[in-house]
Amino acid sequence: MGLFISSISESVIISAILTFAALFLSYMMQSITGLISSSGNLLTKVLNCFDLYTPFENFVSGCFSVTSAAYYVTVILLLCFLTTQSIQKRRWAFSKKMIGIGAFSAGMIVIMCAICVVVNLVVTALPTRYTSIDCSATKLYSLTSDTKDRISKLDEDITIYVLNSRKSKDAKIDETINRYKDLSSHIKVKYVDPATSPKFYQDYTDTTPTTNSLIIENKNRSKVIDYNDIYEYDSSSYYYGYQSQSSITGFDAEGQITSAIEYVTMDADELPVIYQITGHNETEIGSNFQSVVSKANANLKSLELFNEEKVPDTDENGPFTTGLAVNDSSTGASIVVFGTPYVVDDSYDNAVSGNNADMFKDVITSMTGNVELASSVIPVKEYTLSNITINTLQAVITGLIIMIAVPILLIIIGIVVWAMRRKK
Repeated sequence: MGLFISSISESVIISAILTFAALFLSYMMQSITGLISSSGNLLTKVLNCFDLYTPFENFVSGCFSVTSAAYYVTVILLLCFLTTQSIQKRRWAFSKKMIGIGAFSAGMIVIMCAICVVVNLVVTALPTRYTSIDCSATKLYSLTSDTKDRISKLDEDITIYVLNSRKSKDAKIDETINRYKDLSSHIKVKYVDPATSPKFYQDYTDTTPTTNSLIIENKNRSKVIDYNDIYEYDSSSYYYGYQSQSSITGFDAEGQITSAIEYVTMDADELPVIYQITGHNETEIGSNFQSVVSKANANLKSLELFNEEKVPDTDENGPFTTGLAVNDSSTGASIVVFGTPYVVDDSYDNAVSGNNADMFKDVITSMTGNVELASSVIPVKEYTLSNITINTLQAVITGLIIMIAVPILLIIIGIVVWAMRRKK
């Protein structure tokens, strides 16, 4: 019985020590892996096995990650195995036979560590569709059938550059990108750390993109997706402490990426043109509608009818009936007329819950539907993830309890049990 109690106490002490060691290694590996390879290589993947925090991010972002679950299971099993080996070691006596047993145990520890690393590498290499389950209420990361149809038709190589290091990436955007990569072997993802390559963006744009922005490129052209265009925020800001903040209301990663892939794979003469009639104090097109035009990869141009002999690329003799769509089967021309300028006004669109913008999107989709690989404009997905917000003091206290107080308490319990056993 005494041996059993002593074994438990030593097990508690060893487990606490291993926990501290794992946390320390986790911190060190996060720094080391960034220095070794910002884009990721075999050594980086092996060292990532010591990173205890990153796998947890996958759970809090709204996905059930089989990769993260496998990681924590293997870590738990490895620690249990090491604890068992430590308990067995105290029973050995110094002799040639026991030295042989000790060497065997050390070999088993090395084998178990290698098995855990290999298991994690194999699970990580599996496609995201098998290892990540979208559990978010609005399916933030799941790709629509329109996107899947378009990506399945790709016959050109596409490179998605993420302007950040792999270690500091946005978990939600990265989850979405991985699903694109799983759909086609033509899609490659590369991480470019602005800290090590500060001028990389200059080959694609004159404006400095925000960190975590994306650059979609193929042989024809490229398109920059700024990080601020992927998230939508509410128009009213609130004050938290001394800093003004706004909450996230929409996640538009799929809409922006799919639109960018369409843009870089379409020929210049395939890009649609939208003419906005001007010259008579017409209402400017609202930002909601400009977003639709941008996603449709259309060129928005001004048109003064008095200065033109005809409406470009449409039926000049077509009936301009208010609120109707007209198609000419002989020429293939089509025209859609809105009878009021308020159709493209943001305030009126908000009053009807965005239905005007949806109608506008459908009009553009129907008029560009004959373009090869064209798909409907992917709408912004409602962002419903809620974060647990705590102040700095609460965060510090919670961290001290979990990382220091609990392990110290376990060590004290182990010492007390060990002392009681010694007295007996």
